[in-house]
Amino acid sequence: MSSSMKNILVILGAFTLAFGGYYMYAQNKSSSLSTESNEVTADILLSTQVFIERRVILDAVKLDVSLFENPVFRSYRTFALPVENEPYGRTNPFESARASRTDSSE
Repeated sequence: MSSSMKNILVILGAFTLAFGGYYMYAQNKSSSLSTESNEVTADILLSTQVFIERRVILDAVKLDVSLFENPVFRSYRTFALPVENEPYGRTNPFESARASRTDSSE
């Protein structure tokens, strides 16, 4: 790379850093807390507290899964019938629905 190209890139990088720093500084100034944001913060803290309380309740629940290991439970048979595969949709999607129904009934 030529020295003029390096100089241009260094200057562009410096301007980019300066602009980014100014932007972040300006954002930091505008994010001061007001009474409205205090109310929002209070609502967030309240909902977080409710979430924590519900989590504690759910952590206290213990499930007994020994039923599934019981030999009597394992001896049960299923009486479910197998599901047969049936065609879905129409062979010709541009055909009217009435014509498609009459073709399938034949």
